[in-house]
Amino acid sequence: MKIEAALGVISSDPLIRKGLTDFAERFGFKLKNSCSPESIESGDVNNDEHVDCWLVDEAVFETPGT
Repeated sequence: MKIEAALGVISSDPLIRKGLTDFAERFGFKLKNSCSPESIESGDVNNDEHVDCWLVDEAVFETPGT
């Protein structure tokens, strides 16, 4: 099955980013961005590209001590 959608991947772990990217490309998503949360916060991410869907490693949203 191929899906026509632009995808972004966010994870602190480069191996998780690679795995999510490989998974997405296997199903035909067009990868527009793969980055760490720190890159987004610092503004280093190219926001000119339209992204239809973001795959986010849920650990990004964990708060310390939980």
